[in-house]
Amino acid sequence: MGDLNARIGVDKTQLTDIPILENLIPQDLSQIPTRSSCDFNTNRYGKKLRQLCQGHGLVVANGRTPGDQLGNFTCYNNRGASVVDFVICDRPLFKKFKKMKVQAPIFSSAYTPIELI
Repeated sequence: MGDLNARIGVDKTQLTDIPILENLIPQDLSQIPTRSSCDFNTNRYGKKLRQLCQGHGLVVANGRTPGDQLGNFTCYNNRGASVVDFVICDRPLFKKFKKMKVQAPIFSSAYTPIELI
C-alpha cells in the first residue's frame, strides 16, 4: 500500500456501462471484480506495475473493493487529479477486504488518505 507514482488507468476493454445497483449487492468473493478507475491515463511506471501484478498474480484493490468501486482519485495537484496510491495484494488477502475508502483530500497535502477495513 502506498504512493507508487504509477498511473495504470483502466483497461479500455473494460469500459462498459456498470449497473449502479450491482454495486449494492454483495459480490461472489470467489471471483475478483473488474477494476474501475477515475484516472484513464497510463504512464510507463503504470505499464511496469501492470506487468508486475499480472506476472505475480497480484490484485489492485483500488476500483474493485466495496467503498471504492469507482477507483477514486488519490492525488490532487496543479496539473489535475490522478490515481497513484494503490493497495496491491494477493488474491487470498484481497478476499478478506470488507471496504476501502479514499478519504477527502487533506488541506496540507496533495494526497488523500486511504482507509482499508
